[in-house]
Amino acid sequence: MRRVALADTVTDAAAGATAGELVAARVDATRAWYRLDSGRPAVRTAVRRAGEARTAVGDPLVRPIDPDTPFDALDTLDRVLVCVAAALAEKPRAVVVDLDGASRIPDRLWPALARLVPSDVLLIATTAPDADLEHAATAFEGRGIRSLDLVARPQEALR
Repeated sequence: MRRVALADTVTDAAAGATAGELVAARVDATRAWYRLDSGRPAVRTAVRRAGEARTAVGDPLVRPIDPDTPFDALDTLDRVLVCVAAALAEKPRAVVVDLDGASRIPDRLWPALARLVPSDVLLIATTAPDADLEHAATAFEGRGIRSLDLVARPQEALR
């Protein structure tokens, strides 16, 4: 079992696969080599959970995410949710996700992530420096949220 899983929408989009294939690759990579059972139930569960998390945003036009949908055809929110669901299929204790590209939709993103990520899994998210984290604080209120400003300064400036 991995302790930390990485959800990367840029790398996963480059693979040119479907949502189900993306999750299946994670399931297969973490399954014991001697297990001959199918990973299909885990794939269906992960994709279903990503679709259910989408309902947290209150969008009346929400459709379930189909495992056969090409990853490139998903919108920004669905891409993030499928990547995080794929990372969660590894059963990690922490998930790291880069949300720079999804910073434009904070009112939809954070409630969906709060619904998708179990409370016993740590979510480490990187955002744009000017991102509005008010929605994150609201969505993850019961879990606690910490914000770190990781500004790199040249050593010469510190002297």
